[in-house]
Amino acid sequence: MGTMILKCPVTGSEYAIALEMDEASYARSPDLKVKSRCPYCGAEHVFALRDTRLNHERLAGIPSVADQNNPAEG
Repeated sequence: MGTMILKCPVTGSEYAIALEMDEASYARSPDLKVKSRCPYCGAEHVFALRDTRLNHERLAGIPSVADQNNPAEG
C-alpha cells in the first residue's frame, strides 16, 4: 500500500492525502479523479491518478491505516 502524493499546481509543493492504494489498483485506474484541499494554497484541486505518485515510505506526521490498526507499532 502506498500514500497518494499530489503536487500543487500553484506552488509546486508536494503533499500527501489520506488515500492509500496498492500498486495494481493504482495502475488500473489512471483516469480516476481525486479531489483535495491544498494545504499550501488553500484551493481545491482535482487530479487524475496519472498526475499523482504513490509513496511507499512512511510519511512523518501522517498516520497510515496500518498504524490505526496496530497502535502499539506506531
